[in-house]
Amino acid sequence: MLHETPELAAWLPPESITQRLLAKLDEVVVSPLALSDVQRQDQLQGAVRAVTQEYFTPDMSRRYALRLWRMADFFERTGRPREADIARGEARRLFHGADQPYSRFAEHLFEKVVGLVAAAGARQEAAARREAGAPGTRAPSPAEAAPTQERRSPGGLILP
Repeated sequence: MLHETPELAAWLPPESITQRLLAKLDEVVVSPLALSDVQRQDQLQGAVRAVTQEYFTPDMSRRYALRLWRMADFFERTGRPREADIARGEARRLFHGADQPYSRFAEHLFEKVVGLVAAAGARQEAAARREAGAPGTRAPSPAEAAPTQERRSPGGLILP
């Protein structure tokens, strides 16, 4: 829910952690084991959960908790009480170190990376079909074609 808001949709983990996640996902995808789709999906979710728990050390959890607490105040001031309540709840969970059930906010931070990788793969496949002259394809929009030039802090915030 929180990651769907415009303010938090752009929050991503730092690039070094993202690379670690992508390496773990790659291990699962190229594994020589004959796994069913359900088993492979479970392994992918396990990889996301493992990297999430490695990243959210007590210090990092408190850092994100404070960010979420501030976002809750912002949501409250902008007339979004439901988002404010959810942000405060996740902030409390992260700040006080509740491990079970684990923070969905934290896991979804990394699940967004998986979604972005899947979207990038789909764009590459579409581009390959366009180059091959497949019917029914269109030219990429400027937003799809434009590379991002973002700088990120160690905590994952986008810097100006």
